[in-house]
Amino acid sequence: MTRWASAEALVLVAGVFAVLALAGLFVEVLDAVGDADDLTVIDRPTVAWLADHRTPTLTTVEIAITTLGDAKVLVPLVSLAAIAVAWRLRSWYPIVLTLVGLGGVHLLTNAIKVLVARPRPSPPDQAVTVVGYSFPSGHTTGSLVGFCLLAWLLCLLTKRASIRVAAWAVAIIAAVLVGLSRVYLGVHYPSDVIGGWLLALAWLGTVAVGARIFHRYRTSGR
Repeated sequence: MTRWASAEALVLVAGVFAVLALAGLFVEVLDAVGDADDLTVIDRPTVAWLADHRTPTLTTVEIAITTLGDAKVLVPLVSLAAIAVAWRLRSWYPIVLTLVGLGGVHLLTNAIKVLVARPRPSPPDQAVTVVGYSFPSGHTTGSLVGFCLLAWLLCLLTKRASIRVAAWAVAIIAAVLVGLSRVYLGVHYPSDVIGGWLLALAWLGTVAVGARIFHRYRTSGR
């Protein structure tokens, strides 16, 4: 029991340090965006270059990909999955996990957008018309959290390593593609997307640490 408790403590400490490291990296990107230096020097040239090299076929594909990260698609999908898993496990845990994961990151992202108030790329560079602030990318942040929650929910139903690895791999690949599509379509700068990924990972880490502490508390109380 002592070894198990020590291992559990190490996992939690590692999780906290990972969250702090990711949050620190996000702050670095945020600082670069505020000062318009470092990473952001590639923002406008990248968006302009992509705008000059778009093709109708690839644009259609990228619009389809970016739609997967839309809250109107992702929120109902993750919510239905959470309800199904909750019913299967006879537990409220999947629903609470989804509410905290998606609800929390939505509030966090929008609060930062308002505080930073970064304008989006100019309309001539946009393949689709999008309004609102640019940093961080809401599609990028929300899709990474949403797809990872889907993988997390699936892992609650199986212990097969192959299925778990595949679920997480698909989630990460899908989230990366959504983020890249936002830059290709000219509605976000690269730093918006990178900031979104870091924010999403930091939030997922926070939720994971919290979930592990809660599980430990419930287990020890029995």
